[in-house]
Amino acid sequence: HPHSQVIALPILPKILEIELESSREHYRRTERCLFCDILRQEQDDRARIVIDGRDFAVFAPYASRSPYELFLLPKVHQADFTALTDQEADSLAATVSEMVKRLKDCLDDPPFNFIIHSSPNLRGHSLLISELPSITDCYHWHIEVIPRLSKSAGFEWGTGFHINPTPPEEAAENLRSAFAGTKREG
Repeated sequence: HPHSQVIALPILPKILEIELESSREHYRRTERCLFCDILRQEQDDRARIVIDGRDFAVFAPYASRSPYELFLLPKVHQADFTALTDQEADSLAATVSEMVKRLKDCLDDPPFNFIIHSSPNLRGHSLLISELPSITDCYHWHIEVIPRLSKSAGFEWGTGFHINPTPPEEAAENLRSAFAGTKREG
């Protein structure tokens, strides 16, 4: 059964803080968005791309933490999920729908976590809004989808490292083959 949680926190989770700082550091070195660069590399390589639509791309990340983990990114640089236009929201809905159908077909309708990472409201936080580069320049909102196919155990809990028995290239190929014949609008 579907189950959702929407949570607002008065603090930044450590994982988001690391993601934001990594994005800023990459931008300082290259003057480019880290996520835009990752998306470009994935589109050039094609091995891990699952869906390459007009507005959004879905791919199995190179260093997937779990089998069939997926990232969904807008193709146009946007830091804030809430900045979507109505047309982009429709396109996102079509992309998410296709992604979920592929997961369902390929993996027999697995449970999964769907996590939206968007630029936070940083008022009063130690990451200063005035700090350059700005979050708007260097951060790219995205969605992470993690099918619940494996369980973390002692090694994962003790080290923070993840064991993924399915290479992302294999997962992407299986998901591209699933739900064959789908015509996409997104």
